[in-house]
Amino acid sequence: MSVHLYANLAPMGWTEIKEDAVVSKDRTDPVTWVKEGGILDSIPLNTIPGKLESFPFVHIEYEGRDYRVSPFQLQVVND
Repeated sequence: MSVHLYANLAPMGWTEIKEDAVVSKDRTDPVTWVKEGGILDSIPLNTIPGKLESFPFVHIEYEGRDYRVSPFQLQVVND
């Protein structure tokens, strides 16, 4: 079974994150990140944050750009 990570990246829309991309502050590939539990880069939420940088996110470096992606904009597909 293979694992695929998709992210809603501006301006491209839903995009498969290739295995040579870097995901999270731990700088892992997308498949390893998913298999290790997909840990978010942000702090845990107890209340709705007042600052943008406090919302949950995952860093994704993809094709020369650095994205800060909401976990709600990620999909994992197993086939």
